[in-house]
Amino acid sequence: MGRIFDAKKYDDILKQLNSTDVESLHRSFDFLKEITIKLLTNLLILNGGAVVVTLTFVGTLINGSNSRLVSSFVEPLLCFSISSAISVFLCGVTYWSQSLYTAADSLKVSINEIYLFLFFNQQKREFYTSQYLVQNEEENNILQNLIKSLDKNDERYEKNMECLKKDIERNNCQGDICRCVAIILFIISLCLFLYGVYLMGNIFWAFDNVN
Repeated sequence: MGRIFDAKKYDDILKQLNSTDVESLHRSFDFLKEITIKLLTNLLILNGGAVVVTLTFVGTLINGSNSRLVSSFVEPLLCFSISSAISVFLCGVTYWSQSLYTAADSLKVSINEIYLFLFFNQQKREFYTSQYLVQNEEENNILQNLIKSLDKNDERYEKNMECLKKDIERNNCQGDICRCVAIILFIISLCLFLYGVYLMGNIFWAFDNVN
């Protein structure tokens, strides 16, 4: 037989075709870490800080002459507390949403690798086919068996690729749902916080009128 097919010369092609999705995967992981930390920090500080300030002010009023106003802080305190709990849950939903997108990106890398295997197989197939003109019958039979083996491998690769595409679509769909849930939770949390601030403003206004 002629020279053996050498796939090593396609290493550069492998790196080029995979580089885009690999970089996207890394960016997705970085975004996952960054958004989780920012959401956890900012939302909890915003809502948790409001709870602490409210409790501190209530503690000051308990032993004072305006202790009757303490009960009026229950509603805003409840708003801040619920908003804080939603903020924590929001971080979890956001994390899960980005995890699904990240999983989809990793599957894209796997699909790229399958395309590369199919490309390599096609190169091998063309090489083996070109040997028919220069080989004897026995070697041609060997080449035919090799080509049939490549065809079977291609069928297996294509089936795997279809499964991966379905997984990508499912992960992206679930990620979109989680993202919508996260947006709704963010709006609810923000509204509760603003409503709590509004109630606190009314309380301080009443407190000034009493004094």
